[in-house]
Amino acid sequence: MNSVKRQRWITLITGVAALMLSVTMFEASAWSSKPKATAFTLKGEVVAVNTADHPPIVMLRVITPKGEEMLVGAIVQESTQILKKGKKARVEDLAVGEPLVLTYQKSEIGALAKSLVVP
Repeated sequence: MNSVKRQRWITLITGVAALMLSVTMFEASAWSSKPKATAFTLKGEVVAVNTADHPPIVMLRVITPKGEEMLVGAIVQESTQILKKGKKARVEDLAVGEPLVLTYQKSEIGALAKSLVVP
């Protein structure tokens, strides 16, 4: 093989290898990047507080913009911030019938409460 043909083959192989490497790196970065968690906020009324479950669960009755009633359950974690009338509280302090503002994030296991606020 003469030197011109060899140089073309080396250039071609190097280009293909570089292309394959860049595609592999792009796919790896696409798989490793996690989507940002989005927080949702709902206002409603406490209909149940189940502290017997571990972690505890809070159920909230919410009226949708269309006027329909919806029940939402959220898992209360140790990291969940709970405030009642502006003061730090525990999940056991929440009472059925109280107004509640729930901020949560969706997860594979359900809604994870980030904050529970009784105004």
